[in-house]
Amino acid sequence: MEISGSKKRILFIGLFVVPFLIAMALIFYGKGMGQLPKYYQEEVTDANGEKTKGYYSAPLEKFPSAFNDSLQSMSDSTTYVITFFPDSLKDRWDKHLLYIERILVAHKGARIASFFEEDSTGKLTWPTASPKDFIAAQPLWQTFKVPHSQWNKLYNDFKLSEAELDTTLRKYYTNVYFPPYVIIDRQRRIRAMFPFTGLKDAKEITGRLKRLNNEYAAVKKTIEQR
Repeated sequence: MEISGSKKRILFIGLFVVPFLIAMALIFYGKGMGQLPKYYQEEVTDANGEKTKGYYSAPLEKFPSAFNDSLQSMSDSTTYVITFFPDSLKDRWDKHLLYIERILVAHKGARIASFFEEDSTGKLTWPTASPKDFIAAQPLWQTFKVPHSQWNKLYNDFKLSEAELDTTLRKYYTNVYFPPYVIIDRQRRIRAMFPFTGLKDAKEITGRLKRLNNEYAAVKKTIEQR
């Protein structure tokens, strides 16, 4: 049976053109073409005192460790996933601890910084057993306890105050879920705010971290070729 000209064209497109386009898209994606956006553009002062356009950089405040009183901060020039554990949502802490472990297992080398809010009496209490040993098994997971009086400032530092959140994130934040997980890059710029609602979202987080890693790898390669 002879195939008509129009059917041949459709068959050719389906067998050759579409797979080719998909392959090219994957190549471009792997080379960092799908870069994460940078948020909160603002005017900054460079090393020479000149005003220029840049992006907001989150400060690196020092807080006590969640399990002792030693002051520590996140490392500079490091990509992090930042997570927040408000005292008012303590019934969901255990679930999100498991989510974070899933991210660390799925993306080797991921750095996590988790901030836990103390209650109004200045104590950090856990909804069930202390997760100290559970967290200690992941050396790239830093934990901090934050006084109740400083919690709103911390939200502001990472642009999580309700005034800063867009409509979609505000809905998740105020109604149902935890505060969004925040990805910051090596310059402490905010590159993603992601409402984490279940284990399926771990893939989304790790995918964004890979895109960010590809971006830095592409920059390094460009510098080496000069």
